[in-house]
Amino acid sequence: MPKLTEKECRDILLTLNNVSEISNKDIQKYVSIKMVELNLEMGTQPIPVLVNKSLGILKNEKKVIKLQYGRWRFPDVIGKEKTNIEVSIPIPKDFDIKIVFNFEKIIGPQNFTQTVYVYYYPAYKELAFLKGLSKWRCKVGKTESADGTYRIEDQTKTHIQEKPIAALMIRTNNCHKLEKVIHYILELNDQKCKDSMGSEWYETCPEEVEDIVKSILPSFYNF
Repeated sequence: MPKLTEKECRDILLTLNNVSEISNKDIQKYVSIKMVELNLEMGTQPIPVLVNKSLGILKNEKKVIKLQYGRWRFPDVIGKEKTNIEVSIPIPKDFDIKIVFNFEKIIGPQNFTQTVYVYYYPAYKELAFLKGLSKWRCKVGKTESADGTYRIEDQTKTHIQEKPIAALMIRTNNCHKLEKVIHYILELNDQKCKDSMGSEWYETCPEEVEDIVKSILPSFYNF
């Protein structure tokens, strides 16, 4: 039985032409489905690795367009090289991204296209309140997208059953710098969660993060 190689992975991805938007994870699902259809077995590299490598190559070849973090468009590529892969199944409807939560509060100029976001799991807040604390573990992250919900979904939908609370979205024109300053202030107060499984987790709350932004950009944001 032939194995899934980088070349075959790219050929499979090219059968996605004329798809307006699709996420990394749904691309991986599509490759898995096509592997079964084409009677391919797993090669030496896992599907996520092959997909990421293939997307990078196809992006350089201008055969795929990166919309934002983790989301892609496969245009109708004129004159693309024909492959021996036949498309015999449509992309399942459940490949469409479904945003199941909205930010509780959004601040910052509407014309800015990058985001610093705060989310947390309800269990963290409930535990803090039981202990009489006003702060709990919150993720303070960034994305170059204007909508931080995609980034939160990518980080959480396969990790834990509890739905995260998207608490605060801060529109900015430089998410890297703003996130760095917020992290720095929180770390000065020794609020970084050193035992967290992931990075960018802090003992804080959405209101505190908003107050930090107000203090460092008093004339910039209209609160």
